[in-house]
Amino acid sequence: MGRASYERNFQARLGQEIVEVIRFKLRERIADMEFTEGRRITLMEVADRTGIGRITLSRMVQRRVSPRTDTIDRLCGFFDCRVEDLMEYVPVPPRRTET
Repeated sequence: MGRASYERNFQARLGQEIVEVIRFKLRERIADMEFTEGRRITLMEVADRTGIGRITLSRMVQRRVSPRTDTIDRLCGFFDCRVEDLMEYVPVPPRRTET
């Protein structure tokens, strides 16, 4: 079990909320391409055409990986989009402290 998995399991046992700050919009980009091209696009096709592993793409969809910049660059090239079209920062409200 990797360190990230261990930490998630530990936090879950403590009842702490796990917060995602960067949201990847890979599904949205695939849906846009499917609409534009009028056909189904699979993660395997994206993997084959970008050279990015299918597992990495799947983990991005499931929000379980922080991809490298070259991965983001390849995806932007494939979808002909900007970085902000592929990912977005989601502000996290500060936690309330109990008094």
